[in-house]
Amino acid sequence: MAKIILTGFKPFMGDLTNPSEIICSSVSSPHLIAQVLPVDFNQAFLDLKKTIELEKPDHVIMLGLASGRDRISLEKVALNWNESKYPDEAGNCVNRSKINPANEPLALMTSFPINELQDFLDKKKYPVQMSFSAGTYVCNNLYYKVLTEFPELKSIFIHVPYFTEVNQEMQINLIKDVLVFCSLR
Repeated sequence: MAKIILTGFKPFMGDLTNPSEIICSSVSSPHLIAQVLPVDFNQAFLDLKKTIELEKPDHVIMLGLASGRDRISLEKVALNWNESKYPDEAGNCVNRSKINPANEPLALMTSFPINELQDFLDKKKYPVQMSFSAGTYVCNNLYYKVLTEFPELKSIFIHVPYFTEVNQEMQINLIKDVLVFCSLR
């Protein structure tokens, strides 16, 4: 059976909860390692990197909140770019800069079978969409670093909306089905 790391983020920007944290904490499986990360441009990746190196997973599924969206978004691309006027929880405000200033590509596509996953979830009638922008905040920063440092891993970032847009039970069930999809590969 495939070993999977599932991550979510702590609440940020004044929210008392983060749907990605709640989902991550609500899903369990014998081959699943769940980890809640800080909303921190540097520490989020360092924490996940330690877990990846220790656990050596087959898949990494990263969850994050996308306020303003009304569907669950499967992120196909990570940008080598930070741009936010909002600081992370450590007070860092990283704005208009490359994540990796070396001669890295401006964008990376995941090697995760994302089109097949979307077809799998569409058949189950979930409100899911393909997205080509994971933003330019901590979610995208984490995704880009994972795709850069662990290109052999089947990694995906999934943005979830607030539970007022897609209810908690449906979002948890969708992530459980993503785990099923991964276990079949």
